[in-house]
Amino acid sequence: MTLISAIRMCIQDSISPQDVEDVRHFLAAFGQYYEERYYARQSDRLGACLPVIHQLAHVADYLKIIGPMWAYSQWCMERMCGLIVTCAKNRFWANRQVRSYLSCLIL
Repeated sequence: MTLISAIRMCIQDSISPQDVEDVRHFLAAFGQYYEERYYARQSDRLGACLPVIHQLAHVADYLKIIGPMWAYSQWCMERMCGLIVTCAKNRFWANRQVRSYLSCLIL
């Protein structure tokens, strides 16, 4: 539940300094639980130590610097990539279509 609580706080429209510290606490508790439960300091379980689990330790720092997660999410870039893929219908004309589409977006 600590991970869920932290996620709910991270996606709010605004986040207070106290919320940031609560997120830090919740994610630290989740990280400790994950390490004890899944990794357990056993070399054969090293595959459970994913980079994304480590990145959770830095979320509160970025909330403090940048603000709520919606302000720096990857969703905008993912949407743009999806638009470019649908724009490039023909392999021969793909470069021209994408270039013309992007120039329309920039203007």
